[in-house]
Amino acid sequence: MAFKRVGALLVVCGLFGLTALAPGAVLRQYTQVEFLHPSFTLYEQRVKASGQIVAGNSWSLYLEQPVMASAVHVELGEQVRAGELLAELEQAAPAALQEQALPALRSTTGLPVEGSYLESLSGRNTAGSTPEQVTAPMDGIVSALNLEGPLPSSLAQPAVTISDPNSFEAVVQVRESEIAQIQVGNQAVLKGSGFSGRTYTGTVARISPVARRETLSGQEAMVDVYISIAGPDTYLKEGFTVQAEISAGEARPLLTVPYAAVGQDENNLEYVYLAKGSQAVRQEIVTGIELTHSVEVAQGLAPGDVVLTDASQITQDGERILLLREGE
Repeated sequence: MAFKRVGALLVVCGLFGLTALAPGAVLRQYTQVEFLHPSFTLYEQRVKASGQIVAGNSWSLYLEQPVMASAVHVELGEQVRAGELLAELEQAAPAALQEQALPALRSTTGLPVEGSYLESLSGRNTAGSTPEQVTAPMDGIVSALNLEGPLPSSLAQPAVTISDPNSFEAVVQVRESEIAQIQVGNQAVLKGSGFSGRTYTGTVARISPVARRETLSGQEAMVDVYISIAGPDTYLKEGFTVQAEISAGEARPLLTVPYAAVGQDENNLEYVYLAKGSQAVRQEIVTGIELTHSVEVAQGLAPGDVVLTDASQITQDGERILLLREGE
């Protein structure tokens, strides 16, 4: 009996000796892995939309009859003050009226227009020219000017428009499938290539009561949403394209893990590996909202679980592992 005990002791001592002489051989039987605990990430639903910058406060002059500009004292984009002289106008001469009217008449009727019609047109507006001065009713920027050139002004367009840059707002188009998430008072973040590098904040001021389609091809209808801009400045220009991210509800915490921690099998089942003692144990999960660097785990995990950081390191369920702290 004493001999057997001595023999057993020699075997144990020999194993310890082998381990001491070749520790790497033992460690190679384990997969060294890093681990983490699922964490809560504050998430806020946002609706993305695009549109343009417009002036909420503007003044436009529409004329009742074509005029000729005898003098234009401002340029497009120029800053003007209330009472400043913008242009001097006079009633368009009959010849100029003919020059403007004939192309439209020919295109709509398809017939040559001349003779008696031209004579009747020439007989109109012969009371003489009536000079008129146009002054700015408000401070602002000349955002439209249709008084230049030798032809009379068009009645379909404003002769001049003055816009208040301090009233700039964003008008963005939101899909009908998302408009129910938007409410007046929601906060928004605005970006655009025209003011690259700058970000503006705003508030949803009003929502159009009607939806519209850009084409008749059956595309999803869009709803105009007006966003007031906090602190508009000279970097903003009327007509600039803008991209908006509109907050759509209160922020809420999501239980998340990095994308690398999640695996997917041939049946499209998603899973992570949990550290159970010295083994990696597969745990199926249900993912939810996808964030920039992580994904929500809607089912299958608890905050205290020990999750392997990289699921691709494990080749089989139950694999033997050696946990490392991050950075080791």
